[in-house]
Amino acid sequence: MTGAPPNAGRITRTPGRGISHPDKLLSAHLDAVRQAPEGKRRTTLYGAARGVARMVAAGALDHTTAVAALTAVGEQADQTAREIRAAVAGGFRDEGIAA
Repeated sequence: MTGAPPNAGRITRTPGRGISHPDKLLSAHLDAVRQAPEGKRRTTLYGAARGVARMVAAGALDHTTAVAALTAVGEQADQTAREIRAAVAGGFRDEGIAA
């Protein structure tokens, strides 16, 4: 499943600090999680969380929308609530952003 993430209206549509197409970048991160093979989904979600955290840091995406989008895609990838929270929190923490 592709398309706009939840609350897509909170994505900055203008370039911000090196991110020329935040909507496309967010979709690419989410698609990577959707397409990850079983056994690699949590690691892929963590990587996506790091990328999305960088978008938050750049002001291209607000924090609430970022976490909601990652949570939704984690659920689509059959991750438990605990796995999702751990992957998102870890990715944000490792990029210096509070989850």
